[in-house]
Parts: sequence; structure tokens; C-alpha cells
Amino acid sequence: MLARPGWARALGAALLGLLAGGALAVERPEESTAEADTIASVMHGFRHSDCKLAVSHLNRGLKARYPGIYVLAGSMYEEGLCLKANWEQAERMYLRAREVGHGAGLLRLVAGLARGQRDIGAALWWAQQAKISLPADCRLGPAARADPEAFVRALQAWPAGRPQACAYVAGVMAFLVGDAEYPRSSLAMGFSGRVELQYTPADERMDWKTLEITEHALYGVSSGDTVADRDSRKFRLQFEAALRDLGAQALKRFQRPPAVDPAWALRMVFVFDLR
Repeated sequence: MLARPGWARALGAALLGLLAGGALAVERPEESTAEADTIASVMHGFRHSDCKLAVSHLNRGLKARYPGIYVLAGSMYEEGLCLKANWEQAERMYLRAREVGHGAGLLRLVAGLARGQRDIGAALWWAQQAKISLPADCRLGPAARADPEAFVRALQAWPAGRPQACAYVAGVMAFLVGDAEYPRSSLAMGFSGRVELQYTPADERMDWKTLEITEHALYGVSSGDTVADRDSRKFRLQFEAALRDLGAQALKRFQRPPAVDPAWALRMVFVFDLR
């Protein structure tokens, strides 16, 4: 099934500029101190198995309409973390995050719709709006991307198995981009960098390569151990290590369908910038 009843009429406007030039560039509103503190309080509740505390702070953040809280609430509903699992509520939260300008909301939505082939048509529609990197066979022209009914007709004209294969790739890529975070150790050490992904979906193969690491000045008092850590290979490859772990999670999260074209190959550069 490519679309649920009423889906074509209910779709919203496109989110533009989320990915550009194959590099990670997720739009995220500036996080206020109050928002950061609220998110930290929710996570504190998680760490201490105190769902009452976590949900209390979550509700406070939702009342304040913090963009990042919508993304977090969506994940909690999707995974059933301190809240009863409810995909409809998760979807609503991800769309609300998108409405207030948090790009990760749309990416989490695509990943959730693609997971278990929950809604192939919707996953591919939103993947096109988010400009997620996809194989050429999975991309549609501007006319189809702008008109839900034309989009559905185009998908229905695809060969059997292609919508499922494209939704799989969209889910993997959305999960990677939506969940990629700046490693705290790299941030503390003043590192920025770029990491390349070469992804072959049919083989479920991800090859990662650190392209560039830049050291920025450390201000304040730094110990000899800190300087030594900055020079170690372990800390210089933190970006790559974090992305490798995330890639392994993505491949485990999404089941590859049989019709994935062996010729499909994707390249993306993840940019971690301190500016």
C-alpha cells in the first residue's frame, strides 16, 4: 500500500535546504539555555529510571514549545520510553518539530515510517521533501515532489519491489543523518572534522573514512593529559567511531528487502563544525 486514506490531501509543505551537496547540514534552531536544561532534566530521569520525573520535565518543555523537546517526545512515543508506544503521537511530535524549524523531526519521521515498511508512500514523500540522499532510481522530478497525487501515481508506475527498496534506503539514510551528533569528547577537545560514508545498500555495507580533522585552540587551563589525548589516534577518530556505531544501529534497525539494486551506491560527507 503506497498511501493511507486521505494521505495525499493531508500532506504539508516541503522543508527545503535540509541536505546540500551530499554533506550533513541539518537545520536546528538555536537551543536556549532553558531548553538545554529541560532536555538534560528529561535525560536525567531516564538515567535514574525515574519516568515520572522525565515525563514531568518533558511536559514542561512541550508547554514551552521547545523544538528539541518535540523531537525527544517523538522518540519516546515511538520507542515506548516512559510513555506508552504510540506511533500516531510520535508522528505528530515529529511534524510539530518540523513546523518549528527542527530538521531532525522530519528525518525521524522518515525513519519511523520506513521502519518495518510502516508506510512506504509517506516515507518516500517526506524523504523527497527532506532532500535525503537517495539512488537516482528513487528520486522523482519537481512536479511529482510538489503534487501528492502525482507522486502517488509515479510510485505506482515503478517496477515491483522498487518502492520497498527505496523506502529501506530512505530509512537508513534518514536515521543516520537525524541521529548523528557531535561526540562530546571531540567537542571538549576542540576538534572539528569531516567523515565520508560510502554506502552500498544491497550489500548492507558502509565504509567510513575520516577526511579531515582540525584542532582548534583550547582556552583555559589544560593539563598535560589533555594535550596528550588531543594527539592520540583514538581521539582523532572519535567522529568516525561514533558514525560507525550509528551505521551499525541503522543496518540492524531496518530489514533490507530483496529488490535492492546491486548497482546502487551512495556517498555522503558528515561535517562536524565548531562554528
